[in-house]
Amino acid sequence: QEDSELAFGLSFSTALTPDVSASIGIDQGDRGESYRASAQRAPDYDGGVGWRARVSGGAREYAELAASQRSRIGDSAAQIARSDGVLGIRVSHGGSIGIIEGRSFTAPRIRGAFALVDAGAANIDVLRDRFSVGETGDDGRVVITGLRPYDDNTIAINPNDLPFDRTPTQTEARVMPMEGAGVVVRFDRATTQLVESHVAFPDQQPAPRGAILVRERDGARFPIGSNGRVVLRGVQTGDVVRLARDQRCTAVADEHAAAHGLVLQCGEA
Repeated sequence: QEDSELAFGLSFSTALTPDVSASIGIDQGDRGESYRASAQRAPDYDGGVGWRARVSGGAREYAELAASQRSRIGDSAAQIARSDGVLGIRVSHGGSIGIIEGRSFTAPRIRGAFALVDAGAANIDVLRDRFSVGETGDDGRVVITGLRPYDDNTIAINPNDLPFDRTPTQTEARVMPMEGAGVVVRFDRATTQLVESHVAFPDQQPAPRGAILVRERDGARFPIGSNGRVVLRGVQTGDVVRLARDQRCTAVADEHAAAHGLVLQCGEA
């Protein structure tokens, strides 16, 4: 105000629920007493809707109702307020637009640094320093903001969100971007295709349940389920597997063989 004023105030704040907080207060100043109350809910960090309601009476009449939304394109807000008989409306949006690696994007305001995360699949939860910051879109990518410049930032994906026919081999990376800069974090290697097949002997009898197939190339072990069912990981051309309990029994286990079923050929030891 133009003139100085000495005021005394008392307020009490509490959490009504884990997401909603409220406060009440009273102020005493040269203009008299003012009474105020408010309640609010902030949007979740990874997106959602928030709101705020405030009202005061006595020496100062004021009422306000506001709503906000946090999304992949930034923070939007709408506010309507009435103060001392004057009504006002405000609508705002804060966000950013940019281009990285030939891909244009919209995102919340960039504070610090940002990253383009490529998880290789859609709807994958992305975490920054163990906190969820968003999900990948249909193209398997998402832009995340708020990275600490000139410091280690741990970017990870949730392996439980990967499709059933894929298994993670790398789910975490560390980056140290510059102030205001963007980095690309790729998890293209984070998924290895799984192939389901069946194992049987030449007479069509399925391999025994609980037996183990050992791949000669890398020693990977694949347990055999009921009716000879087996799930192979990282199939390559020229792969051969051997039955762990009987080293004489081998089978070709490349992609073509896996698609038609593995046939164990048991020769002499």
